[in-house]
Amino acid sequence: MTEPTEGIAVSYAATQNSHSRDQLGKVVRHALKHDCYVGGWLNTDNGLYYFDSTRLFPEDQLDEALKFGRENGQYSVFILSSGVEVPVE
Repeated sequence: MTEPTEGIAVSYAATQNSHSRDQLGKVVRHALKHDCYVGGWLNTDNGLYYFDSTRLFPEDQLDEALKFGRENGQYSVFILSSGVEVPVE
């Protein structure tokens, strides 16, 4: 397991709203069949940690990442190297 330090992370809709141990298994299975990346984030509004199967785009492909984000119902994409969240709309 390695943690990427660059790229644009965009989550798949298929694993959205996954925040329990049982749902983590679904996320990992999806990731293994796709891009092999699992991401996560803490929702400070409800205190739940969310897991997502994630696709990484090269950082020079922001337009493509945003398009994929819109297609997958995401609010934003995340640029790993700078820690910047970019809204898809």
